[in-house]
Amino acid sequence: MNEESDENALCKIAFAMDDEADVESERFWARRTESGSYILENVPFFVPGIAVEDEFLAEGHDDEAWATELIGDGGHATVWVEGLERKHQKNHVLLAEVSLELEKLGCYCEIESTNPRLAVDIESADNIDEIISLLYRLEDAGKIGFAVAKTMDWLTALLRDE
Repeated sequence: MNEESDENALCKIAFAMDDEADVESERFWARRTESGSYILENVPFFVPGIAVEDEFLAEGHDDEAWATELIGDGGHATVWVEGLERKHQKNHVLLAEVSLELEKLGCYCEIESTNPRLAVDIESADNIDEIISLLYRLEDAGKIGFAVAKTMDWLTALLRDE
């Protein structure tokens, strides 16, 4: 590590998954705060209930730390999108196109290459009507499936009862 303070240093933090999950754990970039907690820096693909800017505690060293407790809500929502094309490559193309559309509406997206899956960070209620409308339009057309992994009040009101 360079001579900068440990505050705001990025490190990898692992989150353990339950037995029914597709993976055993998921690792994230996090920023250490002055108080020793961590702020999540990237969008989760598998861990529900967390989002970018959420604050949590962790145990262990920075290169082998495990999250232990969520202590602060960063105000972001997380949505997972899966392509419903039969061929892997077509899903990559579809999700890249969906990602571009969502980014135009102010979302930040990451594509997981092996599944393929899109993790979407929605920072605020700005453009939320257009974001949800786009997702439902693509879902109704049979192109994608999506799930809200972490919601906020401004998002919950727009979701269909299912």
